[in-house]
Amino acid sequence: MFIKKIRSYIGDVSLIFFGAAVTSFGIYNIHQQTGITEGGILGFMLLINHLFNVSPSVITPILDIGCYILALSFLGSSFIKRSIISTLSV
Repeated sequence: MFIKKIRSYIGDVSLIFFGAAVTSFGIYNIHQQTGITEGGILGFMLLINHLFNVSPSVITPILDIGCYILALSFLGSSFIKRSIISTLSV
């Protein structure tokens, strides 16, 4: 039972790392290079980066904290743990 939970956790974290790598690649190589933006937190992060030249690695965690506060009340602590891993990965 314990080994099954560890494998599940490792699988979840591996998928989070893969998703963070794809997102980071897209942010740097597509969105920032072409000036195309998105909506939501990603779009707001790119806008702040463009207007004030602040690194996305600084902006994203700051913006995510506000989202974490809302998510904690609606989605619970399990979601928050995975989101923190994702944010730190990006």
